[in-house]
Formats: sequence, C-alpha cells, structure tokens
Amino acid sequence: MILDPATASIATGVPVRTIQRWALIGRINDHGDGLTIRVDVDDVAELDAIRNARKGRRLPNGHAVA
Repeated sequence: MILDPATASIATGVPVRTIQRWALIGRINDHGDGLTIRVDVDDVAELDAIRNARKGRRLPNGHAVA
C-alpha cells in the first residue's frame, strides 16, 4: 500500500522524519511525483524490523547486551 509519510508513520510507528530521510537517501523507494513523498508501507515496516533487530545487540565497545 502506497502512503504519504505521515500515514505510513501511523501505520508502522516509524517517525515521519525517519521515513522522509530513508526515502531521500534511497533506503526505501519514493513513489511520489517529485513534489511529494509516497512510500510503500511494507517497505517501511521491513526496514524498521531490520533496524529494530540490530538495535541493542552490541554496545559501542563491542560487548553483547544480555
């Protein structure tokens, strides 16, 4: 489902600015017309799941979090 960043944010829990940044740097496809950003909510949810899987696994010093 292709949505604007605000609606995709509500659907996935990912902040609007994060969705906009991901679209601008090409981490997710922007299906907009050049003036507006439109993203596939499934792409946002998938990237968020990857981000959450990586969060908290290791500390900056390399130690694993229990």
